Amino acid sequence: MDRVEPGQEFDLERVDLGEYRLVRRAAPLNDDTVSWLLACPEKDFFIPVESASTDAL
Repeated sequence: MDRVEPGQEFDLERVDLGEYRLVRRAAPLNDDTVSWLLACPEKDFFIPVESASTDAL
């Protein structure tokens, strides 16, 4: 119900003697970037660009 998923991090805060609260840590800003890119409706949109090797520089 609270959307707790594997890999999420929480802080433990002491409220009172024997009483604690779990607080979900904020996700990094780019957490869903890969999911967003994989959800692109147009497949094979990425075309590699040929470039010179850095060995020749």
